[in-house]
Amino acid sequence: MTYDFDGKDEGYPFLLYVDLVFRLFDNRQGFECEVVAVNKGNEDLPFAVGWHPYWRVTKRSGQVIHDLINTQTLQIASTGETFVVDDRLIPIGTAPFEGLNSVLGETFFDTGYWLKETPSAHRGGKPVYETRLKNPQEGLELVLWQESEHYPYVQVGLLSFTSSHC
Repeated sequence: MTYDFDGKDEGYPFLLYVDLVFRLFDNRQGFECEVVAVNKGNEDLPFAVGWHPYWRVTKRSGQVIHDLINTQTLQIASTGETFVVDDRLIPIGTAPFEGLNSVLGETFFDTGYWLKETPSAHRGGKPVYETRLKNPQEGLELVLWQESEHYPYVQVGLLSFTSSHC
């Protein structure tokens, strides 16, 4: 999928070409999204990209279980900093972060992490950070890989939806 910004938008008067490539791998080995952005102008331009993946928690049968999220384990195997927020969740500083291995039902999450440790995991020959969501009851695990060079941040938030929103 591509988009070619022509610089005629008053809110974004820059020449920018963006190409998104999506890939699904066989045998449930993953999904990949590659972003290529090219500044076609002669001046610097503001640009950032981030992903907001959401997962619906189910049993192997496909049945949605809303209470099941409380028994999931979230793991982030890296160190760095977490963003300290005020009572309105506005960032006001950072604090050291020593990795995460937490049962979701026991922890409030609307938390940003800045991962700084050189990752030991590699995917496609590139170092990647891994965030894992584990379902011990069903024996399932979801792994989010992100290239450490380009995506050193993870935002974890838990949302509560009724079945009509899932």
